Amino acid sequence: MSQKGGSLDSLLVWIESFLSDGTQLQYEDLMEKKYLFNVLQQIDPRPLWSEPIDECLDQASQLHNASILYVQLLNCYAETLNQTVLLPMLDLNAYVNYEEDRAASQLEMHRLLMLFLGIAIQCKRKDEFIAAMETLPDEIQEDIMENYRTLAQHLVRLDAAEARTGGAGLRKCCNDRLDCFKKYSEAVEEKCYLETVVLHSQAAEESKPGSSPTPPSSQQSNPADVAALDSANQRAAQLAAQLEAKTAEAVKLNEKLRRQKDKVQRLKATAAKANAGSAQGVKMGALNEEIERLKDKISKFENMEKEVYTLRQRQTEFDFYKSRVQELRTENSQLVEDRQHFEELLSSSRRKEEDVIERLVECQMRCDELAGLREADAERSRQALEAAASAGGEQAVARIRELEAEVDRLRSTGSAGAAASGGPSASDDKQERWKFLEVKKELVQTRRELAKARKQAETDAQRAKRAEAQLETATKAGADREHELVGTRQSHEEHVRELERRIHELTNQIVLLKRKGSEAMKGLREAELAEMEVMFQSVQELTSQVSRLKNNNKILRQSCDKLKSEVYKIFTIEQENERLLAENRELRKTKAADSTAQDEWELVRKKNLQLEVENKKLRRIVESLKMTLVQIDPYNKMRYHYITSL
Repeated sequence: MSQKGGSLDSLLVWIESFLSDGTQLQYEDLMEKKYLFNVLQQIDPRPLWSEPIDECLDQASQLHNASILYVQLLNCYAETLNQTVLLPMLDLNAYVNYEEDRAASQLEMHRLLMLFLGIAIQCKRKDEFIAAMETLPDEIQEDIMENYRTLAQHLVRLDAAEARTGGAGLRKCCNDRLDCFKKYSEAVEEKCYLETVVLHSQAAEESKPGSSPTPPSSQQSNPADVAALDSANQRAAQLAAQLEAKTAEAVKLNEKLRRQKDKVQRLKATAAKANAGSAQGVKMGALNEEIERLKDKISKFENMEKEVYTLRQRQTEFDFYKSRVQELRTENSQLVEDRQHFEELLSSSRRKEEDVIERLVECQMRCDELAGLREADAERSRQALEAAASAGGEQAVARIRELEAEVDRLRSTGSAGAAASGGPSASDDKQERWKFLEVKKELVQTRRELAKARKQAETDAQRAKRAEAQLETATKAGADREHELVGTRQSHEEHVRELERRIHELTNQIVLLKRKGSEAMKGLREAELAEMEVMFQSVQELTSQVSRLKNNNKILRQSCDKLKSEVYKIFTIEQENERLLAENRELRKTKAADSTAQDEWELVRKKNLQLEVENKKLRRIVESLKMTLVQIDPYNKMRYHYITSL
């Protein structure tokens, strides 16, 4: 199972997948060879990568490679991915000391391989690398993703941070941080290199006295390293010469100090002799006790300074959490704005839905109107057909045919009778003619009625055609309206479904945003409460520390005043010693002639030697007190300048 935050073993298995020969890597291979550079070249084959040392057999070359590799990784995050890594910087000393402390070295290696993983998952070829990861066992995949999630918590996009802060302060801080790491790596490399040179020089001097230091075999094969070693040797020689000069100067100063001490010892011996030695010893004991108390107070003051430094660090962390709370508030305000935007979209969608419903109602009313027009046209056509049928056109045609047949019959009958009788009679002829005229008259009238009926039928037929044309037009318009209505209904249904889906999504998003907002507000309240509690505790601690520092400062000032009075007393004693010294010279002249006082002088000399020893101690104490006073208050350096005359 994967550990919390991911483990190093899964990352090592993933790094082994980049090797073409399928060999199993050892931890020493990652440190002493250039496998990691090859992996980085496969992930991001840019030409700006520096060429590392081929073999890393010593700590100096390993430090050089590790610093180059780490700087390249951070540059890749900043330039390619526009991100910055908030993980702690790589500890080079712990990284290369894998033989002495394997756990600390593996911790730094774990952090380094996590940076490899972040670049592989976010680069242009991420699909290829992710597909390669999927071929690994499931437990390894889960642990690798846990490593990436841990890394993602410490990644910050520079453009987003600059947009929130309105400047490039974060990028500048990252660049300054990287520059500091470069300087740190250069210093560590130089230190390790010089230590290696010194060790080899000492070994060479022990084995061959008088011979020059022999550099390591790994550096003999590289001319640049040989030149660097020569320059280091020259620098060491220069430093040795400077050290000798400083030593000679220190010897001179020591001799001068010894003479001054002898003078002070003689003065103190004379002062002790003048003051009978007893009272001065008591004062010196009290002064020594006071000095010890001051030393204890100074140590307490240093501890308080350390506590103040710790509190300042906590204040810095509090400022960081405060800025984080401000960022969370900004994100919360952004979420509120997004929620308002989605609510506006929802209201606009509802307005569009109402407009579509109004259009549907208008279309339905238009369809009803067209249906009424179609029914009216059908009614008019039916009435025209009924009128044509009621006109009796068929009966009139049949009647005309009957009358024409009757006329033909009468004509044939008249011609046949005339031929049979030899000549028609006047009465029969008159009747026949009269009947013929009536029939003809009826025929003419019938034809007129027929023509009138035909004209009426044609008029009705034209009206029926017009009605049919209007009906067909109305039918087509109705069909078009129905087709449009169907399309409108379908589009309306689709739009309604889309709106419902969108409303559902927006509702879910609003619920999610509300939940996130409530969680964010809850987290903010908890963070604010925790920060207020931490701030309150910090303020209380700072207040107590400040009060203690004030009390200590007051006590130190009182002690300084006491020391000033003691120093003034010592100064007066020295003046008295000068006077006594003059008297002593006169006594010496008289004592030279007095041989009987030789034994007494020997005793005085021994006492003088004892007082000289005590004077040395007193001188050291005065010098330490002077340095303590200057450290406590630089203004004392001007006020007590006369101490240097001692």
